[in-house]
Amino acid sequence: MSFNSHPTNLLEINKFGEDLLEDSLNNIKQKENMQNNDDDDRPMGGCPVFMNKFKEIKIKFEPKYPINFMFNTYDYIFDKLNYENNEKYLQSKKIRSYPLHLRNTLFIRDEKVKKVRKMDFEQSYIIGEEMKEKINKIYEKGEYESALNNYILIYSFFKYLDFSSKNRENFILNNLTNLRNDPIVDEDVIKKQITYKNEGYNDINFKSNMLFLLKRISYCYIKLRCFSDAIRALDEAFEYANDTLPDIYFRRAQARMYNKSSNLKELKLAMNDLNNALVKKIKTNEDVIKNEYLKLQKMMKDKSDFELNVVKKLLHNFNYALMKIKKNKLKIKDSLVSNIEMININYQVLVEMRENYYFALKYFKKNNEKEKFEKGLKEYDDFLDNFFIFEYYYKLDILNIDKEIKKKLEKEELLSIEIIRSNNIFLQLFEDFKFRKCDDIFMKLNLNPHIYEKSYNAILERERILNPDNNYITEKNSDFANYFKLFLNDLKNIFNLNMNQIYFISVIIFIISAVAIIAPLL
Repeated sequence: MSFNSHPTNLLEINKFGEDLLEDSLNNIKQKENMQNNDDDDRPMGGCPVFMNKFKEIKIKFEPKYPINFMFNTYDYIFDKLNYENNEKYLQSKKIRSYPLHLRNTLFIRDEKVKKVRKMDFEQSYIIGEEMKEKINKIYEKGEYESALNNYILIYSFFKYLDFSSKNRENFILNNLTNLRNDPIVDEDVIKKQITYKNEGYNDINFKSNMLFLLKRISYCYIKLRCFSDAIRALDEAFEYANDTLPDIYFRRAQARMYNKSSNLKELKLAMNDLNNALVKKIKTNEDVIKNEYLKLQKMMKDKSDFELNVVKKLLHNFNYALMKIKKNKLKIKDSLVSNIEMININYQVLVEMRENYYFALKYFKKNNEKEKFEKGLKEYDDFLDNFFIFEYYYKLDILNIDKEIKKKLEKEELLSIEIIRSNNIFLQLFEDFKFRKCDDIFMKLNLNPHIYEKSYNAILERERILNPDNNYITEKNSDFANYFKLFLNDLKNIFNLNMNQIYFISVIIFIISAVAIIAPLL
């Protein structure tokens, strides 16, 4: 299997959207005549208002974790690794702060779209309304990927990013896969918004139009497991809603609830949103909101229990080790055994694997390989079950744990935290146990050997580029570790072995290899 992570073609309007836009441009004169003959002097087309009733999102088992947005074709351009130096990266802070759907408008360069953007608001609004009526039908059929692409297309009529100069535009568009030396920075981009006259009437239409689009964009994001992007779209919706619509609170709560990677802090934010939705309640929707409220309470308890148990176990190990060190009069530094640099690399590999799973799934989907796509989704879910456990240990900051968890800890454990806080060497000992657990989790992972190899090599190459003078992993050792782990994973997958059997086999291989080397010398 082969797949490209960074396509080279420009973001083009899909055929469905292109046909809709062409039809709307051809019919605009007819629409204007209809508008002039209408008693209310209102543009034709569907009314851009929020639905009065909530739809409870039914989440299937597969996939249960977020999959990166299928249309973020150019988002890699704003990744830190695509910048030659940190100064340039900092100079792109503003554009990177924009939500994904707005960043994508920078690469919608179709001449028809440019023509619509130059029209009066009333004309652009008519075109958008006509397109929305047809896009709503594919949305209602559950074709969320196509609907999302086209809602963003309409969104770009009214709000979009453009290049600040023609020279930079030509250079960037001709060098999309090779921008490390001269990347996109804030001064290259201008945020634009359509202007309109008759502010009272048109301002209402503009805001209601943007609210409708952002709600639909956010719902598509949620259905495609792009929860953080859904939250960004709903945050933007508040700019036009004046904090009055419970629907936005409700959707934003769902985006955090159904994201299996949400931590306790994010679930608390979801609870705040549900409370706001209840305060600004609509009677017909109250039962739905309360049902979600009960679900969220259970999720918060489960997440809190998990985090509490992790902290307790680590503190227990810390206390036991500290007693043993004092009893034997050992130096704490001599007790540190974890290879932090290697664990950092392992974490980067897992993050890279998560991205490569996305590209593999995208490849299978594009080529209509349904069986491989479904199998890949299940494997992706299993991978992320362990990834997020590893990540929680890896990122755990014992000095800044959640207040509620801190309240649940016993006095003895709270005293341990204060001991850790009092001396940096105690913190190093605790971190050592934390990283030992990370290493233990990593060694027990059932990793896809092909995605692992691709990800491992990518991380090593990245390290060579970013840190050319850092030699803490030699080429020889890294290759050996890489291929030996791949070999063990192949054994596990082919013969359906558990980790104890794998360890036993690896010991046998080591003994046979040692005998083969020593025997000729005897």
